[in-house]
Amino acid sequence: MSLRDCIRAADGYKVIAADYAAQELRIVAHIADDADLIKAFSGEAGDPHLQVAEKIAGKKLGRKTEEGKKYRNLGKSVNYGFSYGQGAARFQQSVYQKTSERISEDDAKAYQKAFQETWRGVHRWQKKLGSRSGSKPEHWYTESFIGRRRYVSRKWDKELPGWKPAYTDRLNGPVQSGGADILYTAIQMLREDQQNGRFQNVSILLTTHDEIALEAPEDVAEDAKVWLEERMRDAAKQFLREELAKEDCVEGEVGDSWGGNKSGY
Repeated sequence: MSLRDCIRAADGYKVIAADYAAQELRIVAHIADDADLIKAFSGEAGDPHLQVAEKIAGKKLGRKTEEGKKYRNLGKSVNYGFSYGQGAARFQQSVYQKTSERISEDDAKAYQKAFQETWRGVHRWQKKLGSRSGSKPEHWYTESFIGRRRYVSRKWDKELPGWKPAYTDRLNGPVQSGGADILYTAIQMLREDQQNGRFQNVSILLTTHDEIALEAPEDVAEDAKVWLEERMRDAAKQFLREELAKEDCVEGEVGDSWGGNKSGY
């Protein structure tokens, strides 16, 4: 039993949980203005994880086949691993930590190249935003959609000895902070609705990363799920372009515990 399963609704109540599907990758697509990645989320070009997987495999893959599932999982690791400027060696480590599977350095470099060639707009954004000398104050922080600052760590530069802003932090910062902006905005919308008389018998149970969970009486649980999903989509629309904030950007579920919610994209 997981911790999620231990957080259970009271008798006569249900837990409604909803999270943003592939929120970080959607934010990367928006910030980087990568037309191909945006198109992948619009439904016109399929699945962003499968697209990278097909680049790696060198052929078309069926998402429902065993081969397609295996490669799609690899594509997912590649998308999230390299979005923040991770190098091949660090990718090797992260894959081993998550799966206990060892991949060669050559394979890691090939996966990195596949990512860069599939999402050229993201690669341009990484080169433009990430590397900074550290000589100016603004090199040491990133900003969220609403202007909240997130300060970055430092990393020793061996080539030009001295401390520089961490490259990966500079790429990660606006994405994580942007996701928080979206989540906080959704919560604010929910609270404003309740202050105006809607769903006053529903409690905001918890939030974590890209997810909100409510507790509601059984007879209004399904309506509360629709309300939660709508408000989370409305919040996403305030910051992301339309193609990235469609109906599929939020996934919700009603259950007896928090453990009943769906997993991410």
